Order: sequence, then C-alpha cells, then structure tokens
Amino acid sequence: VSPGKGLLIFSPILVFVPWALYQCWRRLPQMRPELLASLGGFLATVIWLGGCWFWTSLGGWGIRYYVSYLPVLVLPIACSFAWMSAAARRAAIGLFVVGFVLNASGAVTNFVGHACFAADFMRPWEVYNTPLHSLISAGRNLARLLGASVPLVRCPDTSEISALASNHLYTWWYSI
Repeated sequence: VSPGKGLLIFSPILVFVPWALYQCWRRLPQMRPELLASLGGFLATVIWLGGCWFWTSLGGWGIRYYVSYLPVLVLPIACSFAWMSAAARRAAIGLFVVGFVLNASGAVTNFVGHACFAADFMRPWEVYNTPLHSLISAGRNLARLLGASVPLVRCPDTSEISALASNHLYTWWYSI
C-alpha cells in the first residue's frame, strides 16, 4: 500500500477484499482450499517483491507486478456481491468506476514527455508519480481533442514527438 502507486489507488474496490474473503470463507466452506491457495500466492509475491528495490514499480505506470493477482483478489468480491447491502453495492460499483477511470487515464496519457516534472521518482507520493498526473493530463488532452485551446506542457529538451504524444490522447494499443 503506497500513498501514490499502491493497489488501493489503482484498484480501490479492493477495500472490500477482507470482508469478501470472510464472507466466502464463512458461506462457501467448499472453496476454502482455493481461497487459501490464492491468498497464499498473493502474500508470497508481496513478501518476495517487498525485498526488491523495484517493488514500487516507480518509473513506470501502475502496479504491474501485482496485476496478475487482481482477478484472484476481485473474485471473492464478485462472489459476495449478492450478500452486500444496497449501499455497499453502490460503493463497490463507485470504487470500480474510480479505478477504471484512473487506469484508463494512464492508458491514454504518455507520461514520458512530462517526466521532468517528477522531482524524485523514488517518492511515490509526488503528484507526477501518481495517477493524479495522468488524470489531469488525460483531461487536458481530451479538451484539446474537442477543440479547446489548451497550452502544451513540455519539458526542456523533450523531443518533438514526445511533446506531441504527451499532449494528445495517447493510444498505444492501436499500433499493436
């Protein structure tokens, strides 16, 4: 859990995991071996990565080392959705949407051209090391796409192509 790039920042719906695991453990006893195995695998990964200097994934977007465990962590939430109160369901859906928007902003924003604004990549709480930066950039880039006159944000010595990519909707998956 990091103040700038942690699992709960990118996937806020995960706040429901402890409750959902408890509900699945209590209501679905036949699933206990699977719950233990998946949680054990996740915890082993957290412990292993916790000893590495690159555990934060700083310098890149998001929590890429933990992405493969998101389905394992979200599955108990999906299984226990029917047991949630109406307010908890609305909160879960809202948190899912927030996570989706944060991740989508990173998918359409090239942070490389704005890297000079990050004072220190080893400080995950710096605005330019968080999803907040890409959310702001994605908003400006969308406004440019719609015809608004929004000034370009450019680092000194940034190539023209990086400046253009960083100041427009960046859709890298179209080139795949």
